[in-house]
Amino acid sequence: MKRGLVLTLCLLMALSAGGSAQADWKEISINLTVLPYAEVTAPDAVQFEVPGIGAEVSKNITVEFSANSPVMVMYQRKGFENAPESLKGRLNNAVTIIIEGNAMAPLHGFIKCYSATTGLSGSYEVPITVVYNPGDDWPLITAGKYADTVIWTVSARETCGPVISGF
Repeated sequence: MKRGLVLTLCLLMALSAGGSAQADWKEISINLTVLPYAEVTAPDAVQFEVPGIGAEVSKNITVEFSANSPVMVMYQRKGFENAPESLKGRLNNAVTIIIEGNAMAPLHGFIKCYSATTGLSGSYEVPITVVYNPGDDWPLITAGKYADTVIWTVSARETCGPVISGF
């Protein structure tokens, strides 16, 4: 029995010696970077009608906006590419498109930044005006449907700059 007690004590000492070994540990910091992101929904087309002699017509379009950072919007006007060759120049000279107070000639545009400290979210009304001023050429521009295109590029940014126009 003494032998059993000695063996048990030896076994307990061996187990406790292994359990008292020093453990090494390390803290790992987990760093997270949330990148800028934006989602925008806007109409695919807006219809304007003007009398043949010329006029200025305005509409507001509703744009749905969500972003977790400042947003840069670049507007670029392409011009009347679908018009017959004989009318392209006249139409492009006769029409000015104005978005948020910025007039755009064909193949030109502007950049505008929108920022908020808590992000952007909601519906926004964007004013668009079409100025049709054919002058004395009005009889030379055939009545019909013509399509100009405004490319609207939205990008989330870390920071926002001033409005740049006329490029």
